[in-house]
Amino acid sequence: MERKWKSELIRFSAEFGPKSLFDRIKYKMRDVHVLGINGEHFKERLKYRRIPQEIMDHIVSFDINEWRLVSAEVRKDKGKFYNSTWEYSYLGKRYWITVGLNNTVMTIVEKTSSGLVNTLKEGELYDYVDMVNRQLMENDLNRTI
Repeated sequence: MERKWKSELIRFSAEFGPKSLFDRIKYKMRDVHVLGINGEHFKERLKYRRIPQEIMDHIVSFDINEWRLVSAEVRKDKGKFYNSTWEYSYLGKRYWITVGLNNTVMTIVEKTSSGLVNTLKEGELYDYVDMVNRQLMENDLNRTI
């Protein structure tokens, strides 16, 4: 059963921000080194997209310093990220994985376009997401002090 809010996810590009959102994603993912790869959608995509073993090796031993954060989808109602998309380049090709809840890879694709279509770059929702993530980041940092 699909949750109603899933249809109201907003996509943001790391290129256009908000910076607070992408800083927070990197902060939350900094210690993640194992990604789940057992989702049905991911397995289906993997089967027919002929993903090189090199990419799989970098997924199962995930390191944010080897991947480039490219986008995120955010819950419109809460301003928090729901998933993040990361890029790894190999032999001149760009591979994107989308990482969702519980650090599970939702899908994988060899990317041939910019991926910037339908990304929010300004406006009220943009400002809201920026504010929410600045506050969340501040709270996270205050807890570690």
